[in-house]
Amino acid sequence: MFEVYVAEHGLSDRLRFVSGDVLADPVPPADVVILGAVLHIWGPDDQRLVLRKVHDALPPGGAVIVREQFIDDDRTAAPGLLMSLTMLLNTDAGRNFTVAECQQWLREEGFRDFSVAPLDGPNSAVIALK
Repeated sequence: MFEVYVAEHGLSDRLRFVSGDVLADPVPPADVVILGAVLHIWGPDDQRLVLRKVHDALPPGGAVIVREQFIDDDRTAAPGLLMSLTMLLNTDAGRNFTVAECQQWLREEGFRDFSVAPLDGPNSAVIALK
């Protein structure tokens, strides 16, 4: 679907989808890496591994976009908390987290210049530069 959509919009020379196992394989070089609702399925060690690999794959000025259903800072809004409960019940170590936690992990891996973009429903994106 991705390749068809990209081709229909004349973006084949600018966008590509790369499949693989991000925990086992290197992240291919890119100007932008999107982590779309995946960090919450892993525990802290694997989350940091993925962020480190993304940082290594990006050139200076490259961007990472982390799209998640974040837990609100007050930990009172149901969507992020319920998704975190789902992860705790269905994965070995997964859980949702706050924007502040995500930014801290990114900062520790060498990212900077953070911004947050609200998206559809309870979703948001944290954007950071290398």
